[in-house]
Amino acid sequence: MSTATAPSSGPEAEAAGHQTTEERDAGQPPAEPGGPEQAGEDTSGHGGGAEAPGAEEVPEDSDVHVDSGQLGEGHLPWEGAPAKILRLGLSETAVGRLHESGQYELYDDLAAVGDCDLVAISTRLPRTELRNHLRALGAAAHVPIVVVVHTGGEGAAVEVLRAGAIGVVAEGNEGAIRSYLEGRAYDQSMVETYERQAGPSGSGDPSRTRDRVTNLPTATAYKQRIEHLLHGGDVPRVARARVIHLGEVGERVSAEAAALLRRRLSLSFRQLVHREGAELYALDEDTFGIISVNLSPHRTEQLARQMMRVTESYAPLSNRLLALAVGHAGPEASTELAPLDEIAKRALEVASVEKRSAVVSAERLALGVSATTELEAAQRAVAFVEEHDPCGPGHGHRVAEWAAAIGAEQGFEGTMRSELALAALLHDAGKVSLPLDCLTSPSELSDEQRTRYRSHPDRGASWLRTSAGDAVAAAIRSHQERWDGSGYPDGLVGEEIPTAARIIRCADTLDALLEGADGETDGALALPEALEELDRRAGSELDPELVAAARRVLSELAAREE
Repeated sequence: MSTATAPSSGPEAEAAGHQTTEERDAGQPPAEPGGPEQAGEDTSGHGGGAEAPGAEEVPEDSDVHVDSGQLGEGHLPWEGAPAKILRLGLSETAVGRLHESGQYELYDDLAAVGDCDLVAISTRLPRTELRNHLRALGAAAHVPIVVVVHTGGEGAAVEVLRAGAIGVVAEGNEGAIRSYLEGRAYDQSMVETYERQAGPSGSGDPSRTRDRVTNLPTATAYKQRIEHLLHGGDVPRVARARVIHLGEVGERVSAEAAALLRRRLSLSFRQLVHREGAELYALDEDTFGIISVNLSPHRTEQLARQMMRVTESYAPLSNRLLALAVGHAGPEASTELAPLDEIAKRALEVASVEKRSAVVSAERLALGVSATTELEAAQRAVAFVEEHDPCGPGHGHRVAEWAAAIGAEQGFEGTMRSELALAALLHDAGKVSLPLDCLTSPSELSDEQRTRYRSHPDRGASWLRTSAGDAVAAAIRSHQERWDGSGYPDGLVGEEIPTAARIIRCADTLDALLEGADGETDGALALPEALEELDRRAGSELDPELVAAARRVLSELAAREE
């Protein structure tokens, strides 16, 4: 058994994973890159991930699926002793955080898996190596797997969930690993992240090609330019810069004064950006975008600080200076359009938290965006399921919208309503570990397939409890219970079923009826007929009170849409 060697202290561990600024500017890659998700390319700096003994090369397009019956369940079999963790592909920084917690004994030899309590496998591993490890683990022992996902690695995390992992932990949030062993919630950061994501985007009108005030190209041109560069083989560095307090200025001064301030800022920014050979865009009222194929991380940080100094020279609210938050990402983080810009947005959100000037790069994101990374992985898992599910793409979003509306009618407000909507959005996440032949209508499954299918509420709840909390997990676990007690997994009756789960069941049933995926009706139903079908199921499958609430709410929504 080979025990991992961890860095001796936190700051030293952080420093060990990075080269000097001069080395990066000279064109040398960082020692511990952010890690684009490219199959077969070693971008990991994974510090100790062992190759599976005798593992064969796995075709890049293969779907590696481990029988979920082979995987262990999270539990706490010791009293106070450190948990034994097999770490595969984890960065030295992540290993340092686990080591310093004092809660774990870490091993890096795959042969030790039988003596371990849990496997932590990183998305930083090259895709072929990751798949080889999953194949070996599936045949090795009944040990639960948690995937440690880096920002930009959410797609790989879905593959590990497909292979039967019990949960997702983002880099920087390694403390959550123990809560999987103990079967408890760690925090509710995913709910807070979902609240921010589901709120108003403030992105302005994307149809305009030029901003009326600054005459800069807008968000549409920004995304098109990134896509054009990627298609041409150039991976750009992208940055998002938000002027803190600018929105407040617009509320307290005249429109003319606010427009003049934006023009002056944009002119100053444009001079600085163009001097670096980069391009400037106006993404919305207080946010600018920057694109360059030449800027290094170091030069981008220097540019950001120059822009900060310009911004802080303005004090339109007398004693309050403006501030600038900047987030940026480049080829070390991703080589795809959506992940690249998403990472820059996440970096910007972290930089904006303190409401003062700050710059955050993709390399420094781990702790600040752990909940965002975990939510993104969960949404990717749901998207995978919906590609194969009879209800089709968008099912989770539709169920979330309707569940939130029914919940508001029933008095759900604030965080309770967010928890309900998040649980509805992710209610099918546990299906990601099912074989593809089980992702069909339950009425068409064999007895063995149906048994597997019925495990998905519990698997989804167990995975999401750590980051989304007990309320979300309870709603997901019980969303297949029936009012008359004939549901699963626990056979709960009536008000024994959590209210949020009853609401989700109602919204889920409605979407299946509208999409022709219910299995008990002949094809898709129009909304009036679907509501009549809900009435027929009230008192057996569905809570009669919630069916009445659904009829009121959804009839009003339909009338407004007409």
